[in-house]
Amino acid sequence: MHPQAVLCPHCRSPLGLVAPLTEKVAALEAEVQRLKAQLPHEHEAEQPDPRQPITTPLPPISAPKALVAVLCAVGANLLLHVLLLFVYDLPPLVLRLSTLAAPAMFCFLLFRRHDFSTGSLLASAAVVAVTSVLGMLAITAHLDMVPFWPQSPAEWRELLEYTLAIALGYSAGGFLARAIDMASRIRKSPPLLVLLLKRDESGRWNVEHLADRINQLVTSATPVVTGALGAYSGLRSLLG
Repeated sequence: MHPQAVLCPHCRSPLGLVAPLTEKVAALEAEVQRLKAQLPHEHEAEQPDPRQPITTPLPPISAPKALVAVLCAVGANLLLHVLLLFVYDLPPLVLRLSTLAAPAMFCFLLFRRHDFSTGSLLASAAVVAVTSVLGMLAITAHLDMVPFWPQSPAEWRELLEYTLAIALGYSAGGFLARAIDMASRIRKSPPLLVLLLKRDESGRWNVEHLADRINQLVTSATPVVTGALGAYSGLRSLLG
């Protein structure tokens, strides 16, 4: 059809009303195509930023599961106390080392792949330590017919050091679980050298992403150091 035609060649209807509408439809189609071209492609939108770690938040540990960890740790300590000290008559050092390792193992297994606060871990460690020591005193007093409480300042000091050692052992298991979880998440992130050499879209260095990665490494190393110091302090109090 000729662009200057005033009548439709087929139905002989006037084109004065249809032509502006046709032009508006064509303009709208052009605008839609322009906006589509500006949108990222579907496969590009789904690709994550290679500078960011691909991680999912850990679920918080539930109160029943934390209670199970406490009960298992206390039950294991009392059972070890009876078996190693009264049934097999092993040296007290073997018992004490075992009652440090057992709480740490249960705490590690049940706190693994869970998010928890340091305060809640330390509180549960105190409950495990105090309950375990009181239970051991009760068992010893019943089976050996001896007083329940220590009878000298040296015995009180030994009791307090033993209680602290159990609490530190339980805490070390939780800190170790947190450190392994953090290390597993950091492995999914790009190496530090890649972050250091890679620039963003404007050509600047990725200083912010590099600082975040270093902060993650320091955060993951802190529980390991804390747990190691706790275990060392507990062992030193027992061996010294």
